[in-house]
Amino acid sequence: MARDFTAIDMAIQQVIGTKGAATFNVIASNVSTLAEPLAERGGVVTTADRVVDRRLQALRKAGCIEHTRAGWVPKKA
Repeated sequence: MARDFTAIDMAIQQVIGTKGAATFNVIASNVSTLAEPLAERGGVVTTADRVVDRRLQALRKAGCIEHTRAGWVPKKA
């Protein structure tokens, strides 16, 4: 069954947009409540941090965000 990551993806992008450049720790602390239920689903139990990391990478691959020395930032057009 496909999971809906829309809420966590939007929350991650909001944190990044608000902070300008956000580190993983800042992002994870702000979206951990959304990540915890996703970590408990699907046959393998994982941690909320791993869910946040996977969503960051998915957003990066989709061209929405990028990682710089300052942290995660919105992708420039």
